[in-house]
Amino acid sequence: MHARTLALTLAVVAAAATAQEPAEIVATRAAKPIAVDGRLDEADWQRAEPFSAFVQIFPGDGVAPSAPTQVRVLLGTTHLYVGIRCDQAEGTPISRPLGRRDKPPPSDVVKVLVDAGNSGRSALLFSVTAAGVQSDAIAYDDDQTTYEWDSAWDSAVEVDGGGWTAELAIPLSAFPRAPADGATWRFGVVREVASTHERMATFHVPRETGGMVSRLGSLSGLSQTSVDRDVEVTSYLAQRAVVRPQFSDPATPGGRITDVSTDLGFDVRANLGRSTLTATLNPDFGQVEADQIILNLSSFEALFPEKRPFFNEGAEAFQSVGTGRESVPHRMFYSRRIGLDVPILGAAKLVGDVGDGAKVAFLDAVVSDAGQPAGSTEASPDRSFGWSAARPMHLGPADARPALAPAPQNFFAGVARTSVGPGLSVGALATAATPLTAECTTEQDARDVGRPTSCDARGGQAAALDFNAASADGVWYAYGQASGSRSDGGPPERLLRDGTVLHRGELGTGAYLRAGKRGGEPFRFDLGWTYASPTLDLNASGFQRTQNEQEGAATLRLVKTQLGPFHELRGYVKGYTRFTTDGRGLERGRGVETGFYAIWREPYLTANCWLNHDDPEYDVREIAGTGIPFRRTASETATCELITDEAKPVSLDLYGYVGRNLQVAGLGAPGFHGAFGAVAVRPHARLETRLELNYDHFAYPARYTGEPGVFAELTAPTASVTLRQLVAFTPRLTFQLYGQLFTSYQQWGPFYGATAAAGAAIEPGALQRIPGRAGFDAHTTALVLNAVLRWEYRTGSTLWLVYARNQTELPGATADAAPRDLGPHGLGGGPTVDSLMVKWSHRIGG
Repeated sequence: MHARTLALTLAVVAAAATAQEPAEIVATRAAKPIAVDGRLDEADWQRAEPFSAFVQIFPGDGVAPSAPTQVRVLLGTTHLYVGIRCDQAEGTPISRPLGRRDKPPPSDVVKVLVDAGNSGRSALLFSVTAAGVQSDAIAYDDDQTTYEWDSAWDSAVEVDGGGWTAELAIPLSAFPRAPADGATWRFGVVREVASTHERMATFHVPRETGGMVSRLGSLSGLSQTSVDRDVEVTSYLAQRAVVRPQFSDPATPGGRITDVSTDLGFDVRANLGRSTLTATLNPDFGQVEADQIILNLSSFEALFPEKRPFFNEGAEAFQSVGTGRESVPHRMFYSRRIGLDVPILGAAKLVGDVGDGAKVAFLDAVVSDAGQPAGSTEASPDRSFGWSAARPMHLGPADARPALAPAPQNFFAGVARTSVGPGLSVGALATAATPLTAECTTEQDARDVGRPTSCDARGGQAAALDFNAASADGVWYAYGQASGSRSDGGPPERLLRDGTVLHRGELGTGAYLRAGKRGGEPFRFDLGWTYASPTLDLNASGFQRTQNEQEGAATLRLVKTQLGPFHELRGYVKGYTRFTTDGRGLERGRGVETGFYAIWREPYLTANCWLNHDDPEYDVREIAGTGIPFRRTASETATCELITDEAKPVSLDLYGYVGRNLQVAGLGAPGFHGAFGAVAVRPHARLETRLELNYDHFAYPARYTGEPGVFAELTAPTASVTLRQLVAFTPRLTFQLYGQLFTSYQQWGPFYGATAAAGAAIEPGALQRIPGRAGFDAHTTALVLNAVLRWEYRTGSTLWLVYARNQTELPGATADAAPRDLGPHGLGGGPTVDSLMVKWSHRIGG
């Protein structure tokens, strides 16, 4: 055995033997500021007490790591310094591809977790890869993580023949509490080796249990230091040129107008001791990647991820309990309600600790915009250049504003949560969307001409109480939320999709509860219940897929780790049933699902496959606004996904499904299927290309056409090609290209008529064929491009150069009926919007 190999083996065995107890890491006071260069060669580092008792938490469970890792911590007057030496096991390469901040490719990485508030539930996370790519995040709910939090801190790495070293300098102002004499913080370090998927840490998380923050060790040796409660201001200036069609009618793409505009804005972050205040004036998110184009044939709103930095930072504080573990049925706050249709004038957010284990958070935002001057029309636009008091930090042409000034609106969210005992926290959350205009009257709402925009300004208030409980070992859990809503703003009454009439001021109630065993072997289980009254409406500020529904669900899992060729193997069976809550008790769905999840050792592969059967259900949303139930036919689906090792130069993500609609007399039984394939190629440390191909063949025996009493079979194939290209020149200078070409067509027919009595449920077997009925097929093609050059020329200060293109096909481009193929017909001559933006932000202070 080589001498170096023997030394490594003895070191890691000794470390593992002492790492089962919570680790205590001692900070040493630094005599002077540390030069962050990745080399731990200052005298202060040599004086610092080393810690090397790491333990493997994957793939092994509590065994010795493959190579030693050593941590030293220094406490300066303004920064917490963490130095980590990562020796590399012989024959194991160091993975160090470059990538963009917060989204590095699979790499060797070290992560530092600090729970300065000693909550045992949440911690700040700072990580750096062996290539120097930074990420920062918030660990919440003990073992959930969101990388949408950003902080200004420094790091550097140094690679040598025996491994690599990371040096981190984290401002003390980033933490909710300043160090105090004799105090301790919860603290831990995680190291991940990409090529072997090994994960080791200063704390142990048993594979059969859960938790992370609650298992951290301690950081002692802290002493009183004066922390500057700094104020950080980031100003930005954005210059934009947009070339757009003159006419809003997509069938009239002729005539293009160039709009040149300028925006000035400010972001402010103030550390207020145990709280952080962030504010923004006239924020601009033009550099954010566009949403993925999808075809939504359901009767439910699609949920899109938030990508705007202001709303992502601190978002975990406003999430409904359970978010991160599941798509919760009642999301109290959905930030995408703010600023997508009407620009944000300003917003502010306060997040802070008010005691041990207690947190509060508040967010307020105002949206506002001006309308076009009187007399401005598309045929004769007002091209005057100027500003409006409704949007004072924006300069641009008058005709680029909306035809009518949208109603200004205020959005508010507030939350308070506290720990009331080991493993138990409770919270309260309230939201409000308030139109800043007079309420719409019945007479105004009925107008076809001169209808004020206040009639479309949707408002409402909501409040919720929640709890989150877990056993000390993280094996058993329970959480839930009870909520209420009040409709406000807009017209005096609104008709919901299922036919419920929602009056202004009407109240609604909802709740969900989850409990079970999510750790231990071999058996685990989950139980769930959800209730939403017909008038529950959280969508003014939140996201609620549907109301008028009650659901019960149960899942039984069989779990084994380190079983033969598998790192982990899980099998499960799940059943659910749903009913309306409007007194009719109509069955809205019932089904069963079974499948397995596996991680292979060699080659490293992840597989997830399942089968499900859905019984016939009464869909009360299909015939919109009537409340007439339509009984859908039963269906069965088989699905499987396979993901290869993402740390390899070439990795694959393959997904496919095939299903069938069960036969009903008089109707067809069309099958449906789909496939998704993604390949990620990293030919060089600075390059990453990801190509995604998606095909779906949706098919329904009968769907409502929108014409009273008329249904039809619907076939709807879709195809999408998406390219994501990354060029990383340095960790702070990157180029990203996003492009998606989407195409689909919808073919209707044969057609059927409903023969049920008025107001009665419509059964599929009662539909009668309508012979000779002409179809109304549709075809869609769209192209989206987004190219971003990003240079963080100093910490927190960035320059962007952005080009975006949004193009759709020309309606009626084909002489006959809509094409029944997936070709990009009419795209070349279709309406197109091209945008070029230069944005410069500069951080002052901090």
